[in-house]
Amino acid sequence: MNIGLDALLVACGAQDLVIAAALWFAPKNRMAERRLALALAVLVGMMTVYVIGWTGRADPPAIAAFFPFSLPLALGPLLYSYVHALATGRKIASEPWHLLPAAIQFAYLLIVLLLPEPMRAAWKEDVHDDLIKPLIEGAVLFSLTAYSIAGLRLLARYRTWLARARSDADRYAGRWIGRTLTALLVTLAALTAIRLYTWNVGELEAWPLQLWLAAWSAWLAVEGWHHSERAFPPMELDMPALAAPPGHDWRELGERWRAATEAAGW
Repeated sequence: MNIGLDALLVACGAQDLVIAAALWFAPKNRMAERRLALALAVLVGMMTVYVIGWTGRADPPAIAAFFPFSLPLALGPLLYSYVHALATGRKIASEPWHLLPAAIQFAYLLIVLLLPEPMRAAWKEDVHDDLIKPLIEGAVLFSLTAYSIAGLRLLARYRTWLARARSDADRYAGRWIGRTLTALLVTLAALTAIRLYTWNVGELEAWPLQLWLAAWSAWLAVEGWHHSERAFPPMELDMPALAAPPGHDWRELGERWRAATEAAGW
């Protein structure tokens, strides 16, 4: 057990939870900030498994192997929901369905954890390690990659809308969010390469991943809190078409629209 790393993870986790609690009650962008708060709680759960005994190589205790609050399948949907709520002021459509895989993962881990020791050990050796665990790993990589790409695309669309709609677009461009999601994608690519390389070798030590996770979660928490005081303008997804009755002087109407746009600073 690495006592120094354990202490660092506990400290980062405590900071993330404090900031998550503050974000939950943030007065602005409440829908978005609460989703970021939940994402931080998920990251704390992912770091907790190392503290309670999962190191990667050694056979972990049952509480670490089946810790029900380590739910990486929830991280992607929550991060995307955060970006979506900031950009549009709305929650994503069918949001509970996006979180269904994480709910299934939670139920599975909890049920196995509560099994009697002999039954749980047999299940872990005969089924979980060879079948369920690789499926979960693949699902996590797919989920995080897909939601990160979706978040980056939505962020790019939001920036385009801001540039057209506001003179202070740079203030709400969310570049830190883009850097955070890009760092996640690069990490996922590296993890995929490492996992393919070690497929027949065995697990590697988990402490480098946990150290990065602590730094990444701390960055996400601090930057999210730093920008939480800004009321992000919601992007208008469904702009109504402007129709004019027959006989309008389109040149004169266009000049009036341009003058009104310039006067309002849109």
